Amino acid sequence: LIRSSRAQEEEYLHLAVELASVEQLPVVATNEVVFLKPENFEAHEIRVAIFDGYTLDDKRRPKRFSQEQYLKTPEQMAEL
Repeated sequence: LIRSSRAQEEEYLHLAVELASVEQLPVVATNEVVFLKPENFEAHEIRVAIFDGYTLDDKRRPKRFSQEQYLKTPEQMAEL
């Protein structure tokens, strides 16, 4: 399960855990890492905007990533 503060993620997580419980499946916490440190988020967003052909202030620009998608420590993952 990934917890990265994206839209409807909490609802999905609760349903996924419920399904895993019903099916007696283990649940594993993961993180979809796209940059190493929290402070790298802005540079990542700039790179993605350029690649997709948008400017950062373009209201039509898709926002597919969150600031939480950095490489977390084992302790941070356990807390999530």
